Amino acid sequence: MHSLPSFPFWSFGNLYFLLLALHTYLKVSLFFRKVKTHSSQI
Repeated sequence: MHSLPSFPFWSFGNLYFLLLALHTYLKVSLFFRKVKTHSSQI
């Protein structure tokens, strides 16, 4: 029963980390897509 209150905080932190990683991945992929289209125009 002592480890019950700490579980939601751990899962919330894990979810936040996953969302942060997903956000960074989308940002990087969007940046690479922009660079790729820019280099193909030249």
